[in-house]
Amino acid sequence: MSATPIHHPAGELLLGAAAGELCPGLHLAVSAHCGLCQPCAATMRGYEAVADALVPSLNAGSETIAPKFSEEALRVDPILGDLPEPVDSLAAEALAKGAWEPFSPGITALNLDSGAHLRQDKAQVAIVCVEAGIQIPEHDHAGTEALVILAGGFTDHRGSFHRGDISILTRGDIHGLQIHHDEACYWLFTNDEPLLSELLAEKEAQKSGAS
Repeated sequence: MSATPIHHPAGELLLGAAAGELCPGLHLAVSAHCGLCQPCAATMRGYEAVADALVPSLNAGSETIAPKFSEEALRVDPILGDLPEPVDSLAAEALAKGAWEPFSPGITALNLDSGAHLRQDKAQVAIVCVEAGIQIPEHDHAGTEALVILAGGFTDHRGSFHRGDISILTRGDIHGLQIHHDEACYWLFTNDEPLLSELLAEKEAQKSGAS
């Protein structure tokens, strides 16, 4: 789908990304959106030019390395050949070390938090694949969660999300997702806190240990 995304990060997030002030997970999500959205990419380049003029070394030294996916990986998941930077490099590194893992029925995930900067930040970063037509029940969020649609789409109370669209939700934002029926949906997932389900499980374990 070549249509321009309609769900964009707020201007202050683009500015924060250009200035290097966002947490690594959210920075990755904003960068991935800009890789799929020309208007936001142009805005980001403008902010980066200003940041470079003020602090020349801020955005210097970045070098793009072409990711390497096996023919088998591309055959199984063609979306891998159409990922924005730097998600493509992270995905190639992750596949070299592991594989897609089942998360729940109809949902698999490729963990991308292999980068040291992401581990130190304790950010959760993954590419998630959800089968077509699946409905994800309403749920809350433990921290700031960002989704960038890489293929397919979903609908929630805010409207429809397609390739390139970004969804940012925080604690207290409740929504459910209906995955579109025509194809599986892939998204980049980042969260700066443990999943709510993990927090609840930890609390239950603490209660059991205390009893």
